[in-house]
Amino acid sequence: MNKLKRLIKKDLLFTQLMQIYSLVIVGVIVLISLSFSLFIGISYYRDIENHANQSIDVYKNTIAQKKEIVSNVLYELTSNPDEFISLRKYLIEDPSDYFYFTWDFYEETGRDIYVPNKLTTIMNSYLEIESLDIYLDDLDYFLHVDRSNKLGIRQATDSSTNQPFSFVRAINEQGTSNTIGLVNISFSKDLFVKEGYHQFPKSQDSVVVTSTGEVLFSEGDNLNRKEKNRIAQTMGAGKEIPADIQRDYFIFKSEKFEGDQIIILSHRWQYITSVTKKVLLIIAFASFVTFVLLYFLRKTFSNYSKQVAKIVETTKQISLGNFDYEINEDEVQQELKDISTAMNQMMGDVKTYIHDLYVLEIKRKDAHMNALQAQINPHFMSNTLEYIRMYALSQGQVELSEVVYAFSALLRNNVTIENTTTLEKEIDFCEKYVYLYQMRFPDQFAYKFEIEEQLKQVEIPKFIIQPIIENYFIYGIDYERVENALSVRAYTKKNKIKIDIRDNGKGVCLQKLDQLRESLKQTQTNETTSIGLVNVNERLYHYFGGKYVMTIDSRENEYFHVTIMIDREE
Repeated sequence: MNKLKRLIKKDLLFTQLMQIYSLVIVGVIVLISLSFSLFIGISYYRDIENHANQSIDVYKNTIAQKKEIVSNVLYELTSNPDEFISLRKYLIEDPSDYFYFTWDFYEETGRDIYVPNKLTTIMNSYLEIESLDIYLDDLDYFLHVDRSNKLGIRQATDSSTNQPFSFVRAINEQGTSNTIGLVNISFSKDLFVKEGYHQFPKSQDSVVVTSTGEVLFSEGDNLNRKEKNRIAQTMGAGKEIPADIQRDYFIFKSEKFEGDQIIILSHRWQYITSVTKKVLLIIAFASFVTFVLLYFLRKTFSNYSKQVAKIVETTKQISLGNFDYEINEDEVQQELKDISTAMNQMMGDVKTYIHDLYVLEIKRKDAHMNALQAQINPHFMSNTLEYIRMYALSQGQVELSEVVYAFSALLRNNVTIENTTTLEKEIDFCEKYVYLYQMRFPDQFAYKFEIEEQLKQVEIPKFIIQPIIENYFIYGIDYERVENALSVRAYTKKNKIKIDIRDNGKGVCLQKLDQLRESLKQTQTNETTSIGLVNVNERLYHYFGGKYVMTIDSRENEYFHVTIMIDREE
C-alpha cells in the first residue's frame, strides 16, 4: 500500500493524470476485449446454429425429393395389373419368352410394357439414382439395376447390401394392402451435395436416421462409424442420444421428418478451440494496443513535463528583470506554445513600451519632417506642369496644353489626403483619365459619361470608378478594331443610386466570371495592395456597410458590365 501511495504521489499534477489515464485505458481495453471475446463466442455459436437450421431445410427438401422419385419409379413399374405382370414375367421368364409376351401384348393393345425400356428411361431421367433393386417375396433372387447394368441383372437375395442414402418402398398386391415385394433405390451422395447442401463447419456433423434405426445419410469427420450407428440404434428405438455423445457434442437439431430423424451435432472441443484461438488473437492485439498507447502516453507526458519546466524557468528569469529572455516556441507544443507565444509577446510589448518612452518624441519629429517633405514634391510637380501648359498655349499648342492640364488634374487628385469625394468629381476625374487615352488612340474608341444633376454632390469613396475603367484599358480594349466603346452612367432607380460602367471589349469567360463573383463575396482582402474590383468592393463595404450591392456580368468577346447599387439614404 505504501509503495502504491508513493507511486501515485508525484511532484507534478500531470504525472498523476498520466497514471490515472493509464489505468483507465487499461481498464477500458480489458473491458472491450472481454466484451468482444464474448461476442465472438456467441456469434460463432449462432453461426453454427443458423447453419444447422439451413442444413435441416436442405435435408428435408432432398429427402422429400428422393422419396417422390421412389414413388414415381414404383408407379411407373406397377401402376396397373398389366405392368405388374410384365415386371413379374421379366423377373421369372427367359428373356426371349418375355420379349414375345410383350410383343404380342403390344400387337393387341398398342401399349409398351417392356420393362427394359422402362428401366433405361428411369436411369436416364433420374441421374441421381445409383442403383435400383426390385424384390418379390416368392423369389429367392432380386433384380439389380445400376449405371453399368441399366437393363438389370438377377442376383441372389443374400448378396444384397444396404447402401447409404437409400429408400425402400413396398410393392402391394393390386387392389389390396398385402405386401408382395419391395423396391430399394440408392441415390448418389455427390448429386445430393450439389442440390444445395452447404459445407459444414469442421466442428459439425449430421446424421439422418431411418425409423428402423439405420443410418440413411451422414456427413462430417468428428463422429466415427460406431458412434453414428449407436445414435441410429438408440434413436430408432425411441431413446435419447447416448450421454457420452451429448457430453462431447452440442445437439443443435434433432427433428423428425416423414419417419426419418435428422440430427445435427457440433463437437464442443473444436468449438472451444476455434473460439479460444480468436480470443487469444484479440488479447494479443489488445495487449499490443495497450503497450503502444501507454508508451506514447508516457512519452507525451514526459515531453510535456520538459516543456513546462522551460516555461517555469522563463518566469523566474522575468522575475529577475531579464526581459530579453524568451521561450523557444519550436520546443513547445499546443497550449504550451500558446502560453509561450503570449509570454514572448508580452515581453516584447514591455520592451516596446519602455523603448517608446525614450524614442517616441524623436520619431514624431521625424514623421513631421517627412510629411512636410511629401508636400513639397507634389507641389513642385504641379507648378512645373502648369508652367509647361502655359508655355504650350503661348506657342499655340492647344491640344498639348489640354493634355498637360488633364494630367495635372489627375496628379492633384491623387496627392490629396482626402479619402472621399463627390460623385461629380469622381466622374470628372475618370473623364480626364479616359481623355488621355483617347489622345493616344484618337480613332479607336469612344466614350460617354452621364450623371444626373441631383447626384452630383453625393459623397463616395475616392477611386471606385477609375480602377474599373483602368481594367478596361489594360484587359478589355481591343486595339485592332475601331469600334471600342465605354460608357459610365450615374442615375437614380427606385430610391437607389445606380452606377453602370459598361464596355464592348473582350469580356471574360464563364469560369473567370465565376471566380470574380466569388472574390466579391469577400469583404476583406488578405493584402493591403490589392487593386481592381476586389479593392473597390472592399472600400465600398467599409464605407457603406451592407447598404450597397456590386455585381458584374460579362460575355466573352462581347461586353463587360459592372453595376454598383447604393441605397439613397446612405
